Amino acid sequence: MSPISFAMFFSAMRLTGFQMRRTAGGIAPTRERCSSRRARPDVPAQAETSSRDSTLRSKSTRTGQSPTMGKLPTSAYGQPMAVQRNAAPSAATADRHRGHTNSGRTRLSVASATCPPSYRSTRRASAWSVPFATVYSPQMRALTTALIARGTCVRPEHRSPFLGRPDRRPRVLVMLVLLAAAMPFRFPVWFPASFPVVRSVSILDLMLMVGLITLVLDLKHRGLNLGYPPLALLLAFPALASALSLVWSEDRIVTLRTTVNFLEAFVAYLFVTRELAGLSAARIVVFLRRYVWLVTLPAVFLLLHVPGFAPYEPGLSPTSGDYLSYYTRLSHPLLGRSNNLAAVLVILVPVLLYFGHTRRDRLTTFTGLVAATAVVCTFSRGAMVASLIAGIVCLLLSHRPFRGRLKPLIGKVVTGTLALAAAPVALYLLNPATHEFFAGRLSAANILLRAELYRAAFEKIVARPLLGYGAGVAPRGDTSLVVDVHNTYVQQVLYYGVLLGLLVGLAVLSLPFFFLRRRGLHPLAGAVGFGVLAEVISFTFESSFEGTVLRVIFYLLLGMLAGLLRSSIPRQRREAPQHAAEVMS
Repeated sequence: MSPISFAMFFSAMRLTGFQMRRTAGGIAPTRERCSSRRARPDVPAQAETSSRDSTLRSKSTRTGQSPTMGKLPTSAYGQPMAVQRNAAPSAATADRHRGHTNSGRTRLSVASATCPPSYRSTRRASAWSVPFATVYSPQMRALTTALIARGTCVRPEHRSPFLGRPDRRPRVLVMLVLLAAAMPFRFPVWFPASFPVVRSVSILDLMLMVGLITLVLDLKHRGLNLGYPPLALLLAFPALASALSLVWSEDRIVTLRTTVNFLEAFVAYLFVTRELAGLSAARIVVFLRRYVWLVTLPAVFLLLHVPGFAPYEPGLSPTSGDYLSYYTRLSHPLLGRSNNLAAVLVILVPVLLYFGHTRRDRLTTFTGLVAATAVVCTFSRGAMVASLIAGIVCLLLSHRPFRGRLKPLIGKVVTGTLALAAAPVALYLLNPATHEFFAGRLSAANILLRAELYRAAFEKIVARPLLGYGAGVAPRGDTSLVVDVHNTYVQQVLYYGVLLGLLVGLAVLSLPFFFLRRRGLHPLAGAVGFGVLAEVISFTFESSFEGTVLRVIFYLLLGMLAGLLRSSIPRQRREAPQHAAEVMS
């Protein structure tokens, strides 16, 4: 052992010894391994511990006091602490810590039988373990007192000091993927004529390919992290249906291309689920906040005619109406026109506003307000109507009375309302192209076009009701359905037939309710469910789910929002019970 290693090991042992003496009170401050005998060689450690516990229990029955009360020192906050020292480890503990060094970093874990479900940690190795400093925090004082009053001991659990905190490690690859998802520049690639599956590749495709390689290499060290398995199953079902439709598809090349895109989207979900595991909610919100700015700023630059941010759509003439429509309302140069931008941002607005309000994070609140203003400036009727319907549904499902302060909430609501009203008015007054857009928007031509699409789609569904035409395939001989129906759920029936198409649509519709039913487990579940519900309702009016890039971004954002629910609960929500009866209930 080198001198530096010996010094580090000796310092760690001294630090652990100080903590043990601090938590063990007047008991002899000897530092022994958990599996070793005590100072008396003729008596096993487990037998002596059990005899001492029985003596304390008999004394407590006579005095009416908890066995550990009065025998333990007080913490920095004046609360007694209970520590079970020199106890023989269980078989599960020995298996869990096999291969780890008996070094100086200590974790205090509470017995799972006495902890309420709200304190469950996301760490698989020790589901009930909390950091040593957390036990001394004000949030855990009442819980510690209640556990001690019940006679529960807190035992030291050792972990390797070289693992580091996962919340502090940089996530460079996540930021690169988010940057590629905000500006998915696509360039054509050459493949032989016998392999026409891939026509072009985007930067997002390349980054997710790197992510797939890391996922495969990581399988040697740990299993595949699915996050929530039911959510992963719902997201994987459309990909399975697309692969199954290869059997009866009218154009297998197009169906294979759609299946590959579904698999890429699922890889995005798996990648972001693994990368965000162990992070706090505040850290994940930082990534969401950055992504909002990365998406919104290019749209603003396009509207201001900044060089380098012109619409990038190969084959589109700068004098055509589709090209000029980019400048009539807020659109993105690479993601597409306004409806696509609204589909990306509408899912994040409730989460950012709720988190910023509850945590008093002004930057997050401002970012959520910017995202909401951008959605309004897109003039996307589908996104705004979907948000209104989702708000009404969430209000009907909520049974909890409002317990917050009304004064700061009213101020934020008034400020947000003024901003949402002023931004589109300013865009209309300062941008002459918006006047022409509104003149055509108020006509009935758009409604008649949608009605014609629905009529043609239902005629094709009646022609092949059982199997459909295959994933991503437009019916032959019908030029009106070359693009889509502008309704995701009707489109699935057209692709897969009535039975399988309804199942795929039901899987998509089930996504928000997966989050909403967890409102009692995590305070952010309601806001996440609100955003996802607004997104899936907007699929009724738009074709965002059928977009190759938008589908990948949708899966990516779902993985990040699911990571919020798997993260640590915000501090002000983690209130320990005040009495032992609450712990037992």
